[in-house]
Amino acid sequence: MDRRGFLGVAAAVAGTVAGAGAAVPAIAGTSSRPVALWEELGGFVPAGYLQLRPPQLAVYGDGLVVADAAEYRRLRRGALNEFVDFAASVLRNPDNGVKRPGSPVVADVPATKFTARRGGRTWSISAEGLAVLREQRAFPRPLYDLLDEFTDLRDWALRGHPFAPAAIRLVTMRVEQPPATPVPPWPADVPVPIPPPDQFSGSVDLYGRSARAAVRAIPHANSHRDAWTFTTYRAPNGRYLAAGWRRLLPHE
Repeated sequence: MDRRGFLGVAAAVAGTVAGAGAAVPAIAGTSSRPVALWEELGGFVPAGYLQLRPPQLAVYGDGLVVADAAEYRRLRRGALNEFVDFAASVLRNPDNGVKRPGSPVVADVPATKFTARRGGRTWSISAEGLAVLREQRAFPRPLYDLLDEFTDLRDWALRGHPFAPAAIRLVTMRVEQPPATPVPPWPADVPVPIPPPDQFSGSVDLYGRSARAAVRAIPHANSHRDAWTFTTYRAPNGRYLAAGWRRLLPHE
């Protein structure tokens, strides 16, 4: 996220908090990179859906915790340090990411990637099919313990406050067959990310006024449970595009 979006995040969240009556600090002090990150990469989904998939959890150095780019809460300093220290202790040992020989191979599942940053150093482990192969104990126990810690923190953050910065990623996908029902024109005042000729989808990151215009005009489930919402429009060039969006995180 560039500085325009960064300042938009601070203003938007401050307004959300004030409206909810919750005494939560604004995001203005958030560092540019998360100190802990949980991502799901790849898997068998259309390209446009991959572009809309946010990190499962992003934890920042000031205690900001954002789940699914949809809800946020804040950790106290002690709890933040404890969480990041544990994540770093698991991820700094590359053996924790080695799959047990003879474990089943599952096709088309995403890879779970954990990242931790501490003292200027970064550690990451990527494990394909981590959750799916839990019963088979495909990966070492410390990595499953870390998955549990991230999952608990994500569940906690999802019971927090709506994360609503004026910064979004707008994604479009080509619709080859004309829909059977009337299709509205592309919303005014919203940039059109036309997919390149050799690609199925396109995207653009929007900030400030253009982001707010897209949020108002393009339906969105506004829920981590159904974040991949697409609506079909007729683009200015006469082609049909399915459009969806998600919020951007401070480091994006």
